Amino acid sequence: MSAPAGLRESPRISVVVPHYEDQAGLDAVLAGLRAQRPAPPAEIVVADDGSATAPRVPDGVRVVRQEDRGFRAAAARNLGARAATGQILAFLDGDTVPEPGYLAAVARALAEQPHALIVGTRTHVDEAVDPPRDLGEPQWLRDAWAATDHLRRHDDASFRFVISAVLSCRRETFERLGGFDPTMVGYGGEDWELGWRAWLVHELGA
Repeated sequence: MSAPAGLRESPRISVVVPHYEDQAGLDAVLAGLRAQRPAPPAEIVVADDGSATAPRVPDGVRVVRQEDRGFRAAAARNLGARAATGQILAFLDGDTVPEPGYLAAVARALAEQPHALIVGTRTHVDEAVDPPRDLGEPQWLRDAWAATDHLRRHDDASFRFVISAVLSCRRETFERLGGFDPTMVGYGGEDWELGWRAWLVHELGA
């Protein structure tokens, strides 16, 4: 079956999913990617950060692995990006399930703002109740989106709202920025650091 006319000329999207010891979370993310509507051209690369056992993935999904030397999500994302072939890199954390139109929205946003970092909305779900309950976003992020018109207005403080769990950009932007800082070990911070460098490039041409 051929792709719909509106998607045949779309840039190829590579989805990079960092993973560590969470098969159930990865299964949910992959199911969310299979459910994308409309389905833009895409490949999926799972970047394993040293799990004791390689993740199980369906046919057609690539797995790249690095050794376990601590929490190295930044290096894992870079590893996945190097293995990917798409013009657009869409980073999704291993527990971040995309809504059905997510990738199509990313492609539209980057068509309008090709040099931008596109940050998605990440909501939390309480799975301790049946059915699971949508808890929405943390208040500090809701306040940030309201104050910046979802980052359409940005300044030298906006790097704090760059969230790598739902981050996309064109490959040339990622490579110009040098990717994530692979020396960062431990949870958090690598997305803010990338956002700060993006701001410097935007403002200063650094």
